Amino acid sequence: MPKLLSVSLSLMILVAASAASPTFAAARAVVEQPTVDVGKVAKGEKIEHAFKLRNAGDETLTVREVKASCGCTVASYDKEIAAGETGEISAVVSTANFNGPIAKSVTVFTSDSENPKITLVVKATVEPLVQVDPGYARFIVLEGAGTESNRQTLWTADGPELEVRAVRSPFPYLKASYSRDGDEKGRWQVALELDRNRAPIGPMADFVEVETNHPKQRVVKIPVSGFIRPVVSVTPRVADLGSRSLETAFTTTLDVRNQTDAAISLESVSVDVAGIEAAIEEVEQGKVYKIVLTLTPGMTQGPFQGKVQITTSSRRRPLVEVDLSGTVL
Repeated sequence: MPKLLSVSLSLMILVAASAASPTFAAARAVVEQPTVDVGKVAKGEKIEHAFKLRNAGDETLTVREVKASCGCTVASYDKEIAAGETGEISAVVSTANFNGPIAKSVTVFTSDSENPKITLVVKATVEPLVQVDPGYARFIVLEGAGTESNRQTLWTADGPELEVRAVRSPFPYLKASYSRDGDEKGRWQVALELDRNRAPIGPMADFVEVETNHPKQRVVKIPVSGFIRPVVSVTPRVADLGSRSLETAFTTTLDVRNQTDAAISLESVSVDVAGIEAAIEEVEQGKVYKIVLTLTPGMTQGPFQGKVQITTSSRRRPLVEVDLSGTVL
């Protein structure tokens, strides 16, 4: 057979074999609408959306992991999607803590080697149907007798005439009440009173919940935050002295500050750990002091825990205690 004819026949056989064999494709992840905008939603409502994930390949598509951004959760997702089939990634966005335009994302990791990471986005504009002015309460106060007050005004231009039906405080030391705002129909006042005598020292953060008759916003959340400052503050608040080898004495200090306008003196200081000595140094009369702590050689080896006890002339805070810990090597 002539050589040219042999080569031609071989090419024809190869072309025929290629046409007869189907083209193989791996799993292919396709999302027709990776970003969805649900428009305006009432603050407090939950947005639920199911994204469609299609497998355009010939192998089973595996969804390995799904991660949600802050404010978004993944309710469910199909872990395996057969060739040619469509699965779902269900996302839920809570709007309770958002205002205005938002965009929350979900990241999907799949077995598609060409598209292993897909970002899905839920967009919306969060509008408080019940308006609140100023819309937050912040208390930065000193512990002691008396109360601190805050007032919020509520109204709406959408839906029926607003009615406040209940108000709930997150703290036992924060009293919340409500009343109509004068003679104006549909306007309400929420009064907040912080009992400084009962409020614990430190930060506070939560929400006052107002129950209304609005069909689309039954509950209005008003953020409450702040800090209750102590009459006498100590820095650091916990004395962690770490691990120390005591061939020689080790000395450290605590800063003590009077937060009031009146003078406060430190009367005495003591430590209930053997081998640790404490002394008072006055930095500014009646206002600023240092507590000098000295770990003396000969202390028992091993970890120790105890308290530094400081007595003051303040009737409000006659005793201040600081947790003390460390290890002697």
